[in-house]
Amino acid sequence: SSAVMKLLESAFKLVATATRPVSRNQKNSSDLSTPPLAIDILGEDDASITGTVMSSTAAPSTANLMYLRNYGFYIEFANAMSEAGVLLDLLNARAVINMALEIIHPKLVLIDGKRSNSESKAQDNINVHNADAVRLVLGIVIRLPESQSNVSLAKNAFDEILRLCANDMAGSSLTRLASSGLCSSLTNPNEFSQMLEDRSHFLYSRFVLLLRRIAAFSMTYNDFVSLLRCVAGPILLAEQEDGDEITNTSSLKRKRIRLAVISSSVQTKKSTVATKSE
Repeated sequence: SSAVMKLLESAFKLVATATRPVSRNQKNSSDLSTPPLAIDILGEDDASITGTVMSSTAAPSTANLMYLRNYGFYIEFANAMSEAGVLLDLLNARAVINMALEIIHPKLVLIDGKRSNSESKAQDNINVHNADAVRLVLGIVIRLPESQSNVSLAKNAFDEILRLCANDMAGSSLTRLASSGLCSSLTNPNEFSQMLEDRSHFLYSRFVLLLRRIAAFSMTYNDFVSLLRCVAGPILLAEQEDGDEITNTSSLKRKRIRLAVISSSVQTKKSTVATKSE
């Protein structure tokens, strides 16, 4: 167990180092975590396009951020720790969550699974190091066993993310989290959209609140399309299939609403960018 935790500690340090700018004077990588051009052309399987756009101009830390996000590293990392049984032990779970929070910013670290009572901590505007690591924190908390101690730990960790999205953080952490594509992750069926459907889950209200704060502050049109598909998609599909004979409900869930006008504009932008790159 101790060997596994040492290995995880090294892995977390590697992620933190790879995604943090080398120079303190360099613009924080979280400011560049979602370049406007790349996010506007990104389609369902177009991570390679983003890589092409970023590779020639981005700093190494920003390129690393984009690579980890595009290939779903944070969700897979959280799932791997869960499958390995690391999160079954409360002390290990606390340590892992703290390491994930530290990637975002060291001031978010919990003490014995709880937030520090320091007043100065609550007043600080946190300069987020890696906004994408919010996905890692969320991926871990939804995979914790539902014991009383773990539920409390999950809620406390989630509340640290919610504090970063408070209205008074609009000039710092809220901006960075919104620009990191978090809205799309929250409404993505491969990431966290299932948490917006399970009203019985103890984190349901927190996921809804996080989505409300991020979406109300800022959305790209890709974020908007993802939000629309998540919220209105099931309703539209039900109306579309009303009256038809459906025996396989799982096939209905796999269907997606096509938004022709928006999809067309995305394809046009992709073609334009591809032409320019040539």
